[in-house]
Amino acid sequence: GNPCDPRQLDLAVFVSRYLSRIPQEDLDTLDKSKIFLPSKDNIMYRARDMTFDDAPWLSAIVKRTRHVFVHPDIGNEVARVLGSKSLRDVLSAHQNGMVKVPCPKHDALRQLLSKRTLHQREISKVILELIEVAEMRNVKQVSITLDYRSFGTMSLLHPCLAAAQGPSLVVCFHDVAMEVDEIVQLTSPVNYYSSSISGSGSCGGKGYPRFGRGLCGSFSLTDCLQVLSGRSLLIFDPNGEYFIEDQNQLVEVKESSDGNVETNQSPRNARRKKREKSSARNYGISHSFCEQFPDQFEPFLSLPYGANESMVNGRGTNGGPYYRGTLVRIPLRCEDGPPSMICDKTFTVQDLDELAVGLKEVLPQSLLFTYHLQGFSVDKWQSDGMEYENYLNCRVSSSPLSRRAHLEEMWENKSWKKDKSKLGKLFKSSWNPQRTSHTMQICSRLSDQESDIIDTYMITSILGPPRLREMACTESLTPLKLIPLVTLAAHVHRNQPTPELNTMEYKPAEGCIFVGLPTGVKTGLPFHINAPLFLHEWTGDVLLKKEDDDGFKTAFPGIRNITVLDKHGTEKMRSLALYVWNLQALTSSTSQLIPPMMKEIQDSIHLYCQDHRLLYRFWPFFGRVSPPYQAFLDRSIYAQLASPEMNIYLTEKSGFKSISEGCFAAPEYQLKEAADFFLKRMALFTTPKLVIEDLKRFGIDGRQLTPSVARGLLKGGRHVRGLTGQPREVLALLEYCLADLVDKDNFERTSPAAVLCRAELVGLYILPLADGSIGRIGDQIIAASAEQQSMLPAIKNKFLWPRAVTFLEQFFTKTGFMEACSFEYFGPKILSQYVSTVLPSEWEGKDFVEWNGGTSGDNRSIPSSLWIYQFWREVPIWDHDVIQLFRRWPLVPTKSGELASCGNVRFILYICTDAINDSLRTSLIDDLDQLHANNEKEDKCDLVRLATERRLRNNSITGPNIDSSLQEFWDMGTVDKEEAEEENISITEEIAPTISATISGEVEVIASSDTTEADDGDGTGEEFLDVPLSTSETHDTAREDVIDSEVANSGPNYDPSGSSLRSLYQILKSIECPLLEASFFTIEETAKILPGDRLGVTRAIVSTLSQCTNYWVSDASQNDSRLQWSALNSSQFDELLMHLSCHQGNRLSLMVSDLTAMKDLPLFETFNGMHISISDRDQNFTLNNSVDIESLRSYLPHSLQRKLLLDKPQFKDLYEDLNIRVLDEASILKQFVLKEFSSMAISQKEIVIKNILDKWSVLRESDGFVDVLKETSFVKRKENTGNGEVVFVKASQLLDPRNELLNLIFDKDRSCFPAEEFTTEASLNMLEEIGLQKLLTR
Repeated sequence: GNPCDPRQLDLAVFVSRYLSRIPQEDLDTLDKSKIFLPSKDNIMYRARDMTFDDAPWLSAIVKRTRHVFVHPDIGNEVARVLGSKSLRDVLSAHQNGMVKVPCPKHDALRQLLSKRTLHQREISKVILELIEVAEMRNVKQVSITLDYRSFGTMSLLHPCLAAAQGPSLVVCFHDVAMEVDEIVQLTSPVNYYSSSISGSGSCGGKGYPRFGRGLCGSFSLTDCLQVLSGRSLLIFDPNGEYFIEDQNQLVEVKESSDGNVETNQSPRNARRKKREKSSARNYGISHSFCEQFPDQFEPFLSLPYGANESMVNGRGTNGGPYYRGTLVRIPLRCEDGPPSMICDKTFTVQDLDELAVGLKEVLPQSLLFTYHLQGFSVDKWQSDGMEYENYLNCRVSSSPLSRRAHLEEMWENKSWKKDKSKLGKLFKSSWNPQRTSHTMQICSRLSDQESDIIDTYMITSILGPPRLREMACTESLTPLKLIPLVTLAAHVHRNQPTPELNTMEYKPAEGCIFVGLPTGVKTGLPFHINAPLFLHEWTGDVLLKKEDDDGFKTAFPGIRNITVLDKHGTEKMRSLALYVWNLQALTSSTSQLIPPMMKEIQDSIHLYCQDHRLLYRFWPFFGRVSPPYQAFLDRSIYAQLASPEMNIYLTEKSGFKSISEGCFAAPEYQLKEAADFFLKRMALFTTPKLVIEDLKRFGIDGRQLTPSVARGLLKGGRHVRGLTGQPREVLALLEYCLADLVDKDNFERTSPAAVLCRAELVGLYILPLADGSIGRIGDQIIAASAEQQSMLPAIKNKFLWPRAVTFLEQFFTKTGFMEACSFEYFGPKILSQYVSTVLPSEWEGKDFVEWNGGTSGDNRSIPSSLWIYQFWREVPIWDHDVIQLFRRWPLVPTKSGELASCGNVRFILYICTDAINDSLRTSLIDDLDQLHANNEKEDKCDLVRLATERRLRNNSITGPNIDSSLQEFWDMGTVDKEEAEEENISITEEIAPTISATISGEVEVIASSDTTEADDGDGTGEEFLDVPLSTSETHDTAREDVIDSEVANSGPNYDPSGSSLRSLYQILKSIECPLLEASFFTIEETAKILPGDRLGVTRAIVSTLSQCTNYWVSDASQNDSRLQWSALNSSQFDELLMHLSCHQGNRLSLMVSDLTAMKDLPLFETFNGMHISISDRDQNFTLNNSVDIESLRSYLPHSLQRKLLLDKPQFKDLYEDLNIRVLDEASILKQFVLKEFSSMAISQKEIVIKNILDKWSVLRESDGFVDVLKETSFVKRKENTGNGEVVFVKASQLLDPRNELLNLIFDKDRSCFPAEEFTTEASLNMLEEIGLQKLLTR
């Protein structure tokens, strides 16, 4: 009893700490009643009679009580290990009656929860399971709080509860306080397993199995479930982490630097030496108790659900405070919390955000089939917020009485139960399934919305469908108290807060399976199905196959077993086959309710929307149904939908009709604009294409308007008069009549497609023509663009409407289609047939005609520059065979402004790129672009008029607010890619046989044993092919600098833009040689007609010049050449001849034929300065350098001068090739002068004589010159008349005066002797050589 001195106190502290560190098994051998510890007053007391202060905020209050506190140097953990009591536990246990209650084991919970993936939908399902609990306890209003806050961690009932003070979910059951036993049972997996298949009641009502797992599902989110209800606070700790009572649980116990023992708080990754057993505590609550542990109760009392008011108001009552409600708090498992043996999933505030979105979708639907629940609210309390925010409110806005009356009518009707008495068995039951319907409205509003969203549902139920009723009355299922009641709910309307959202999309409603509450299992049907279905206890899936719950039955052998009596009264054990009941329930809900539901919606669709097409949002589209549930849609359902009394098939003009009163458009072929035509002639159903496909899938025939049927209706042409001038409508008919041929690729004569064309298409008047008339397939019809059609305006009745051409292009590319239907492409052949309709008749056969771009004169028949430009875009100028189609017409533009005949196109020169006039070419391109733009503008205006007319027509039929997107309606029911990816189950084939057997009664609800049983098994012929047209040609916008690679590779091996060719081009232009106006052609086209080499250039020029010289005459004179040679001077002639014979200083390899043609041209300059051709003369010559040209010109006769070409050294080789010889003066005298000497003038003779005398020494050496001179009378003599007249005689006719005898004899008659210049010695010597007589011979 005496206080310890400091030395004794230190020794006591040391020993105490040492004892706390020894192993647990050694510590257990000690008698703890003999362990003493020092108190705060340093007095030693038994450890088990002492209290350690783990609640310092409370110790001041109780310091004067009987509590003996352990000395602070000992430490709380050491004191607890050695047997001292916790102040918290002492106060909570003894002051408020804390008792331990059963707690689920973590391994049992893990087994129950581990099969489910905690995605957002599964977290929402935890909330729904709590809502089921609320419905079972007759709760009318449930509030859900997403609490993002974290609370204080000091004043807690246990220090380890600090980890549960973070963000949480709180669910409040208003006005209903649950009993402790009831709460404990709802947390028990064992209790859940035993009651999950019982029909004693759930959220689905009486006769429905359990939807959820009670409070067990909450442990997938938390490890410390907390429930405040009535006068109790229950805390469940399945992991044993929140009520730790043994030090050896902790990861490590270490001594601090000051000697105190410190414990490492338990992180999630901590390892425990030994885990505490699961525990749960029930604390009795009072106002003072709440004040003693304010942090513990703040998460409850701070909520606006009346808990704090209940504590305050109950302070002075005899029984203490009582909270009239139930608060279920689910602290979210977080990363920093203690480790969990239940679930490894941790949560963040982002998960709360996602949960809020999920609850927005699922909570309003959860009110569809509840009896007591009337509304939900969802609140958010942000981590830094002083007040909560209301996020969502939803409630039943229609009369609750009608909903309850509907359910009570079904639940309280027991007539479906079979009479099992012997008398009852003698009579056949007169039971008829009972159907009832009602309309329900659910109102919801989000925090950011100004007004409510009101969803209207049509709900139809059936009680006791035959097969399901029989199963419910079987001996095996009767103990489960199931009710054969199935219900469908259709979401028929939503009243949005904003007007623009009131129109519902053409997307089928999405339904799921309910067992009182939505299971989240989507069926793909447009209805919600509520049925007493059995769900897998672990996965929550609907049991649909025998093996679905094999794992569960293996884990709990015999859990599905029941005892039944056989026919001999012997008890036998059988296993329930719950999947069979599920299959029949789903079969009954679809086959018994879908057809009447469709009829009811059809009868009332006008109440909810103006667009009656929205009825088909509730059609059971087979392709949208999830594979596991497709087998529930059998032929009987669609047969009922096609029965005569089902007026659910919408027509465009006459409202809803039965299937026998109209005709379907074939689903695979869209009518589009053709619908108007057929609607005037028949009752045509306006339904999505998948409606017809579903009927066809099950062999239910409805009359269909197919393209083949349409072709038959159009035979005879009775429609022609009414559609003339309406090309859009005719095109729509054409599109539909060809719809079944789109996928055909071969139309060759013997192919099936070609046979069909000849049998059904040829002869039909369904071709819209350019003039507004209607063409017949089989006649000559031309496919051309609008620009092409403008070229031949006189035959519009043969052209297809341009928009029809665009549509038919997909067929024109198919082999044999054009031949099968007698179509022709616009091209050269068509142009050649009809070109006479646009050209002046007098042009035919002309080589050249005056044109000047078609702008001169008033003759409108003269083609314009744009027309010529278009013509040459259709006709390839490089293709000789195609050009010959137009050989009689002058259509080739030339630089002179004339049009040249296409038959002479080879003579129209293009040798140089200077022939392109950029300004003209740009103008032509702009004109064609403008023409194209005008045609497009006209087409767009036509489309706008069409859209306007269509909108007005839709408004007049279905109202002004309807969405006119027929494509969306036509495609209603199709599954997009995202929806298809969600369907990852494919077991239809496995379920279908079982369903069929279930319907026929071949499968029993109970199996023979628990063992798994084996499943039951079971061209054209023309030479000139027209090129395909392009309705959107790309025009040249400028002169191309780079030629296409293909053209460049095959282009000339010289530079067409070189200086030499430019010079040559200018010379040819100056003489008015026919030159191509290349601006009317593309660079690619003209590149193909360029000569391939430089020699080819010469040949082309020579050929054209020869043609102009020999055949084409001038317009001024029919005898003159059209070439203006006089425009050239001598140097230009020489330049022309040089360009024709040489290239870059090298002679061209001209052939004999080239040289012969060149001789025809007057390119050769003569001695007298004239330019002549040399082909029509026997000989032409040039002079060598020894000839004195001036002297020669003085005596050479003009007639002789034309034979002598002027000697030009640069043409020496050319003259040789042309056989032009080079002559000296002797040869000239010998060949030309001496022969003409007698006729020459005296002056010329004198000059000739002088040249001969002066140059005799040279001339005499020329072969034959002396012989010619002997025969020439060029020697002078005088007449003997005495008048002195001189005559010219041959040398042989004269005597040599140097002979004295002769001189003496003829002394008086000197006429026998040479005279004048011939009397010199030199002259006489020359004359002697050529025959002068020295002797007298007579």
